[in-house]
Amino acid sequence: MRSKKSPSPGATLREILAAWSAHTPKGSLLAQTCKSAAEVLGALTPAQITDPLVGLIVAGWRAKLAHSTAYNRRSCLRGILAQLRENFGAPRIQLPKMAAPERRTVVLTTDELQRLFTNCAPWLRLFMLLYFQGGLRFSEILRITPETYNKNDGTAVILVKNGRHRRVQFADDITRLLAAVDPQPGQPYVFALAGKNLHPSSIRSAWGRWRDACGVRANVTLHDLRRTSATALLDKVGDLRAAQELLGHKSLVSTLTYIAPLRTDQAKHYAELLRFNQFTSETKQ
Repeated sequence: MRSKKSPSPGATLREILAAWSAHTPKGSLLAQTCKSAAEVLGALTPAQITDPLVGLIVAGWRAKLAHSTAYNRRSCLRGILAQLRENFGAPRIQLPKMAAPERRTVVLTTDELQRLFTNCAPWLRLFMLLYFQGGLRFSEILRITPETYNKNDGTAVILVKNGRHRRVQFADDITRLLAAVDPQPGQPYVFALAGKNLHPSSIRSAWGRWRDACGVRANVTLHDLRRTSATALLDKVGDLRAAQELLGHKSLVSTLTYIAPLRTDQAKHYAELLRFNQFTSETKQ
């Protein structure tokens, strides 16, 4: 993390953390972790960090955030503390223990998808389609603006996790909705289609009301649309790289841990394929 422009050894943690996160996206894991840490430790120097203060940061995450989000921030904080120890002489800190989050496996049924996408408000339909067909995340959808979207070829180049840029090709269902409005510079297409700016909490509330009205399971989230499409794509084409491309993952390992496990009927089908009498005589030899 440290570079030639890093703060001097006598700098406060607020200065150090601000310098380390300055060139990362505002909503990135590193930026959010540094901001939370600075709120508690900002006035101190690295040598003044203590176990109870770090424990206070982690306890705040556990109280306010989803378990998986708190776990990821804790992992990021561990790396930050290691860098502070190596570069600024910070003490070795014992982080509070946290169990790894359980792998989420929720996918929507065909019937649930059909109900969600029928007679839906255009802006919410676009939001869901960008999740499902575009494979985008919540924050990435709000980056689809006149500056990032190319009307000529139906693609967008947007900032994604870890500061990377990703080029996304949209299907006709999405491009037709995008063509229906003419946003102001910097305005997300979703906002233009809604006719007003929307707070993230308002979007989630509207989703929850529509999901419930459609009779879809209450534990289904917007993000589950990504997992559903990636799982369906892998099931259809049998190529993990296609699911990786849809989700915009840098690593195939991320895609493997993201998609839903095999259904019972799929597992039985593949087990049947591996029966010894299904192989050729050359294989048997």
